[in-house]
Amino acid sequence: MAEKEIIKDLDNIRPIDHGTIAKPHTPIYKMHRYFARRPYSVFSELIKHYSNLGSIILDPFCGGGVTVVEGLRLKRKVIGVDINPMATFITRMEVIDVGLEEFQKAFEEIEAKVKEEILELYMTKCPKCGKETPAEWFEWSYIYDCPNCENEIQLSEVKKLRGAKFQCPQCKEFFKLAGAKRIGEIPIRLKVNCEKCSFKGEKKPDNYDLKKVKFTNKNFVKIVKERKLWYPEDKIFVGEKTKELLNKGFKYFSELFTVRNLLSLALLL
Repeated sequence: MAEKEIIKDLDNIRPIDHGTIAKPHTPIYKMHRYFARRPYSVFSELIKHYSNLGSIILDPFCGGGVTVVEGLRLKRKVIGVDINPMATFITRMEVIDVGLEEFQKAFEEIEAKVKEEILELYMTKCPKCGKETPAEWFEWSYIYDCPNCENEIQLSEVKKLRGAKFQCPQCKEFFKLAGAKRIGEIPIRLKVNCEKCSFKGEKKPDNYDLKKVKFTNKNFVKIVKERKLWYPEDKIFVGEKTKELLNKGFKYFSELFTVRNLLSLALLL
């Protein structure tokens, strides 16, 4: 039985005088890794201490929604505000009333339409049995043109120095990404969990993997046009958090995804 909550005199409440363990995020907070999200267990303890059942709580910078979610869990009335529309959208999705059966049905309908097509984009060959199987994840590296010698550089193979400087392995000159041209990306390793032979492990991309990437990159525009798909083509605006992206040569938000990711998301949408 849940412990009965004592109604406190909030006008004369004493400051909290005890600590609490910061616990790992629960699944509700893992739907999106919003930056600077605070431990839910700490906020839960603060809400219990400084409010009563039915109290109104205002969080004017709600961010990833911890105050809102924990306040509702504890039967408080909560108002969450944030200047970032992503924050309020994420928070709203965390607390929206969902019919689980309807949700499962909708998921299965989407899965039936796009699962096989998206999985095909991520198929690889098991290094043990040689059979096709979906890869669990890919790690990528950006490719830049050295501003000094104009040779292509795979960033994962370049020595990074202090001050965000890199040393070209060919001309040995130093450069910053702000002065270099980003020309693409390449997969450098992937994880396999083979459905055929139960092999689990990592491997370097082989010709099979590189050909699939090349095919998707080459035919992306054609597929999008023929299938009447959509993806955002907004330019990255100048702001405190976007300066770094702009300095690295990113111009559009779509460039934050690999072409394959972008196609998969467009298919899902």
